[in-house]
Amino acid sequence: MIEAQKRILVADDELPIVEGLKAMLEDDGYVVDTALDGGAAFAKLTDDDYALLIVDLTIPGRDGIQLLEAVKENGLDTEVIIITGKGTVSTAVEAMRTGAYDYLLKPVAPERLKSVIPKAIEHYTLKVSHRNLSEQLRQLTKYEDLIGKSDGMQAVYG
Repeated sequence: MIEAQKRILVADDELPIVEGLKAMLEDDGYVVDTALDGGAAFAKLTDDDYALLIVDLTIPGRDGIQLLEAVKENGLDTEVIIITGKGTVSTAVEAMRTGAYDYLLKPVAPERLKSVIPKAIEHYTLKVSHRNLSEQLRQLTKYEDLIGKSDGMQAVYG
């Protein structure tokens, strides 16, 4: 199985953008899946683990904000970068308040995207590690509310 840290989903309804981003990111060593509409992107997000979703704000089906909300509502650790050719201050603020990692205007400068992706993936990795450590700690302390020093209780703690 491919490590999720290397998996990126690119969702945009403009095929040249999808193909260009896919080629660029694969050259950088990432495993890239693509979707041409929001419904297909959502299906892929729920089927596989992705470190990062790069999504167009105005993609048909489920737009970029709706996909971002779905990522948050479903408890996915995937980071989301919104890209758009029709950006406004209000959509940028909405995206960031909803939890987008970044918001970039098209045409996206390759160097800008290449500088943001490793940071977004590092953030994803930290979230996954935190969740895993929290779960391990919860398992270790599952008897924290029990009180007792009897031999029977000591056997329970054991």
